[in-house]
Amino acid sequence: MRPPLAEVLRALAVLVAGFALADSGPGQALGDAVAGALAALATPILQLFDPGILRSGTELRSTAGWAVRVSEVCDGHGLAISLAAGLAALAPADGWRRLAIGLVAIQLFNLLRIVVLALVLSGAPGAFDLVHAGIFPLLTVALLAVCTLPRPVALRFCALALPLVLVWLPLADTLAAALVPAANLILSVIAGPEVGQIAERAAGWTIGSNLMANETGGQVSRYLAPLRPADFALGLPLVLAAVALTRRPMWLVPALVLMLVALCLAAVTAVWSLAAAHAPATVLLPDGSGAVLAKDFAAPDLPRVLVRLAQNTLVHLNLLVLPFVIAARGRRHV
Repeated sequence: MRPPLAEVLRALAVLVAGFALADSGPGQALGDAVAGALAALATPILQLFDPGILRSGTELRSTAGWAVRVSEVCDGHGLAISLAAGLAALAPADGWRRLAIGLVAIQLFNLLRIVVLALVLSGAPGAFDLVHAGIFPLLTVALLAVCTLPRPVALRFCALALPLVLVWLPLADTLAAALVPAANLILSVIAGPEVGQIAERAAGWTIGSNLMANETGGQVSRYLAPLRPADFALGLPLVLAAVALTRRPMWLVPALVLMLVALCLAAVTAVWSLAAAHAPATVLLPDGSGAVLAKDFAAPDLPRVLVRLAQNTLVHLNLLVLPFVIAARGRRHV
């Protein structure tokens, strides 16, 4: 049985168009407006618990000393685009109704997320990372599953995915490290000399670079950028759940390949972002005699935009579209 190529291609087309629009001027303006509206709606709710909370633009600040900012991630554009991509791939008869209901549900979910995270930060700051990076991503997947899949399939998928994700979370860094040797090999072949190797260093998982940070006493240091491989394999337990549901293990292969490609793109994006942030940047190149040559480096604008777009597209495809596409196939094509 072939992987659902046509469905994936339709989803990719919607994801590319959606994220290209989101990164445009009008798209960013819309995202800023939605983030501001969510912050305005969250303020009176939070003031029921803490009357001292004040809002400044998209920032909510308490007199107790904590603050949260409703960022571009909170405007829900990634979820909305992923929902549209999933529905375009699966083409249900009630697709437009599901899209309309889903868009409303996403914003209500985002409002709930902002309020809960603010209350957790206020009352139990030690649990913030668990709620933010553990519980809400699970709820996000469940929300999109219900909005995208037929209800019986969505319930079975969530029932299989939940235990797999709970097992995955504490082992994520160890398991995702298996992608690193292949990613470094690919980067050594296709990336420019400014891109180094992905490794777990004293600062955690980072991508190395040949961009000069500073020179002191003849010793040269290079910039590093955070890059956690597990962040690009988040969809693996969800794909495993979909595979278990459909009993089609061959779909693991393209899923793993797509995760590997997303990690490589992220490595290039991270280094190019470093160069842009520290412009004018200097790249250190070996001269063949054991020394290095220092040359000016500027990340090319159009490729940087395109690589970032491709990365964003694949990350959302792997996490919020592909598992549902696989799960929806079920036994229809046996």
